[in-house]
Amino acid sequence: MTWERHILEKIEACRSGSDDLASPEMADVVRMMAEDACLANHQQRVEEYDRSVRAALDRVPVPSGLETRLLQIVDQDGSSNPVSSSLPIETDLPDTRNSHSDQRRWRPIPIAIGLATAACLIIAGTILILQMMASQVWSIAQVKQEAIGWTEALEHIVWQDISTNPPATLEFPLGMRARPWQWCRLREPSPGMGDVIAYDLLGSPSRFGIQKGILFVFRADVTGLPATPPIRPAITQGRLIAAWHSGDRICVLVLRDANTAALQNFYKREFTGSVRSA
Repeated sequence: MTWERHILEKIEACRSGSDDLASPEMADVVRMMAEDACLANHQQRVEEYDRSVRAALDRVPVPSGLETRLLQIVDQDGSSNPVSSSLPIETDLPDTRNSHSDQRRWRPIPIAIGLATAACLIIAGTILILQMMASQVWSIAQVKQEAIGWTEALEHIVWQDISTNPPATLEFPLGMRARPWQWCRLREPSPGMGDVIAYDLLGSPSRFGIQKGILFVFRADVTGLPATPPIRPAITQGRLIAAWHSGDRICVLVLRDANTAALQNFYKREFTGSVRSA
């Protein structure tokens, strides 16, 4: 879902399992989560993601023989950069050259080991994160729940005229009687998901006798989707939500109106029976 950037940054800055949300700086985030269930769910997903990454990083072992290789590097560096004999010698100072040499030789070792270990963890963590994002599989229930949140976010989105400024990618799916009037792009509205194109199917609430009709089109790995709009979509709390796939794209339709019959009639007329093969 799309919220103000500083709210998302504050949520992502919270450490998993900490009391960061109790700080005064997070008061606005706590208030918004109390008012917005979708934002609260987003915060829980961020925490779960952080915990999974932390657990994965804890399991990354230090490469075998790393300490020995680092010691060899330090020895080679010390032998190739001897201290110049032309430096003046202070004869009235205690002879601490050997102890200083030992310190110069051994002090970098724990630092080097720590840096190398940190680098390994960062690389492994980055690979893990990319793999998790690339392999995330969504259920039908998950994408429908996300679409509800996206619909609410559209109240603050600037729409584009489809006739004068159509989207460059993720074109409107073929094979449907309904046609879009305007569109907008949601930039990565959910973790592990790319951009989502939202199409307004009504133009104005009175055009087809229902309050809202939005079709979301995106690419994701969703299990169990039909290849055409379902014949009998569920209608709950004044919302009709249907999901299907069109080629390599996922389509999620959200219709909203208090009149259940109007929702059913619009869906039946525009999305079932008259649907042609893409």
